[in-house]
Amino acid sequence: MQFQQHVDVSAATFYQNLLHSIQLEYAYHHGQMADAPEELSLEAGMSYQVESEAGSYRVELHELLPNERYETVIYSNRGRTHIIYEIEPTPDDNGALITYRETTESANIFQRWNELLIGTLFKKKIKQGVQRKIEQIAHLNLGNNIKKQKINKGDEQNV
Repeated sequence: MQFQQHVDVSAATFYQNLLHSIQLEYAYHHGQMADAPEELSLEAGMSYQVESEAGSYRVELHELLPNERYETVIYSNRGRTHIIYEIEPTPDDNGALITYRETTESANIFQRWNELLIGTLFKKKIKQGVQRKIEQIAHLNLGNNIKKQKINKGDEQNV
C-alpha cells in the first residue's frame, strides 16, 4: 500500500511529532513516565518489544533522517510489516507532503490469503485509517494540558 497526503504542518513539525508518538508508545508499553518520553533517544538500529492483548511484536527502527524519512519494520507471529514515511516540505514550508508506504511479508500462505482478501475488501477503510493516523501525528499536541502519571500497560491516570 502506498499513498500521499498533504498536511498543514511543516516537515520538521511532522517529523518531531512522529518521533514523539513512537516515544509515547515505547513509554506506554514499558511503564515509563509519559510526560517526558522525549528522554528516550531514538536511533536507527534500535528495537523494542511490545506485549499486548492481541499478541507481541518487535519494532525495529531502520532509518531516521530528520525531517525527511522514518523507516521501521515490525515483526510478529504473522510476519513482518515494513513502514516508511517520506516527508517533503512544500515550497512555502507551511505544509508537507507525506508519502506513506507499507509492505507486508506474511509468515505463511494462509496469512497471505487472509491479508489479500481483507486488503481487497477493506482497502478504502484501511486507507482512511492510515490517513487519520497521519492527521493525528501532524496535529499531535506536544504541550497538552493533561499530564499522565506512570503508565502500567493499559492502566493510565489523568491528573
